[in-house]
Order: sequence, then C-alpha cells, then structure tokens
Amino acid sequence: MAKAYDENDVAVKEVKKDITRKRVEIKETKETVEAMGEEVEAVVPPDLESMYAGKLCNILVKAEVSAGNIISGYERKYPSMPPELKEKLLAEKDMFLDKFKSAKDSLSKIVEKHPLWERLKGIKGFSPYQLGLLISYIKDIKRFENFSQLSVYSGLASITDVETKKSYPITKGNINIIKEIYAKRGKEFKGFNTEMSGRMFVVTECLIRSQGFFYRQMLQMRERLEAKAINDGRCEKIGEGETAKWYMKGKNKQSLISWSLSNAKRRIATMLLYFVWEQWKMVENIPIRDLYVMEILSHKTKVTLAEVLKADSVKILRPRKKKDQEGTTDESNPVAEQ
Repeated sequence: MAKAYDENDVAVKEVKKDITRKRVEIKETKETVEAMGEEVEAVVPPDLESMYAGKLCNILVKAEVSAGNIISGYERKYPSMPPELKEKLLAEKDMFLDKFKSAKDSLSKIVEKHPLWERLKGIKGFSPYQLGLLISYIKDIKRFENFSQLSVYSGLASITDVETKKSYPITKGNINIIKEIYAKRGKEFKGFNTEMSGRMFVVTECLIRSQGFFYRQMLQMRERLEAKAINDGRCEKIGEGETAKWYMKGKNKQSLISWSLSNAKRRIATMLLYFVWEQWKMVENIPIRDLYVMEILSHKTKVTLAEVLKADSVKILRPRKKKDQEGTTDESNPVAEQ
C-alpha cells in the first residue's frame, strides 16, 4: 500500500520547492535554446578551469564541516568513547583535511594565473582561493547584465516594498515576502544562491580581520548607521544610567550594535562583489552599464578599486610592546609606511 505523505511536512515542502525550481530551470533553458535556433552548441566559458576547481573545493568544504560534525555527534551519542578511539577518528579527519588543503592549493594556483586576480590581488584579506570559489558560483559574468542582478543572486541585495517603504534583505526568512513584492511588480523572483551568500560573509570576515581598507570602512559605516537610526527614531534606549543600551524598535528588539554590525558587513560584502563584477566585465571587454552601487552602499561618491588598492598598499607598522626596567610599556601610535 502506498505511503500517504503529509502535505504540511517540512521535508515534503522542501522536495516540492526543489522540483519547482528545477522545472523553472528546464523551462528557461528550453526557451533560451528555442530563441537561439535549432543548431545550438554551448559556448565554453574562458573560466571553466577555475569554475571546476572551485566546484571541487565547494564540495570539500561541505565535507570538511560534515566530518567535524560527525565526530561531535559520535561524542554525544557515545559519551564513553575511549580516548584512543577518538584520536584515531581525528587522525582520519586530518588525512581528509590534507586532501582538502591540496585541493585549495590547486585552486589558488589556477586562479593566480587568472587576469581577474591580477586586478584584485592587492586587496587585503582577499585570497585567490576565495576568488576561485566566487568564480565557481558566478560561472559566467555575462549571465548578469547589471550588478543588481548579481547582488540579488548572491543574496546581498535588499528589496523594498513600494507601498510600505520597508526594505527586506534577501534571506530564507523573507522569501515569501520578497515573492509578494516581486508579484506586485509583475515579476517572478527566481531565488538566490544560498551557498554564495554564506561565502560572501566568510570573505567579509577575512577582509575585516586583515584590518585594511574594508575594516576601516566598516567602522565608518557602523558609526553612520547607528547615528542615522537614532536620529530617525528607529531605535530606543532601554535601561537607566550606564547600563542603558540602544535597541532597534520591533518585535525582535535587536541591539543597535548588532544591527549596525550586520548591515555594515552586508555593505562591505556588496562593495567587494561589485569590484569582482566590474573588473571581470573589464577583463571580458564587456561594456559596463551605469550602476546604483552608491545607493546600496549609502555613499555620496563611488568608492573605486584604485582607492582600495592604494589604501591597502600602505603598510601599518605596529611596534612591539617593549618593557623597560621599570616595567613600562611602549604604547606609541602605529606608523604608516609605503
């Protein structure tokens, strides 16, 4: 007897969503082929080697996380696991990670020869490995006529409801709302790449840790965002005296500090992705349409890649703390050196 499935079951809903997405992809492919004619042969993208190496690393990234989670699961399920057995499991994991490191090194070597890396390699905190992963997600830059298409695909854009004037970042939690907004515009929301979205924030963390241009930009963005939120009355102060803190108004009561950090990181990620889009277009000799990146980044003037590279070419010397005989410490300011 056939098993009856619950229509409200989460797993069933996910399967149905996946089937719907695949049907849409098949339909779009057929329409594209029909528009091009019967004799159609796919053009090999010039970045196919980088794409493939990046795909392999993406597979291994997932496997790396899974390998660690499996051992953690074993520890919870079998609390009496002998220490020597755990050491053997960890050794197996290390053997796998060696293969992963080899794949990362291979991807880095391939991307280092890419003309796009030649243009971006001066950005502090950005590696050829990270660029290779982004290339594997984007596949072919010709797919995105303008930057807004790529920012939506990467999950970094925010969609504004014209009626309520409220902006919604592209996240899994907002998908239904965003679909409704698109429907009002007479368009279909085709989704976004969740893996690429997560990767962009990993890259952003690397940029911030490097304490280069993007780190300083993030600090300035946070300051402006917090000041504007307070002035616009979008947050409220809760508590008294020195313990009082600012929180965003709404049901979640997110702290102003957390809110500004999250939004600043999103804007940093958007800025970097724009440079990838812009420079890739230049490498392919594709005309670049006028963008509204300034609106997304909340800048009056557009930050250029040349400015970033110039700022990151300045090395910040942080003198070591030297203790003299009396136990004092040298706290002199960092010195900038070309």
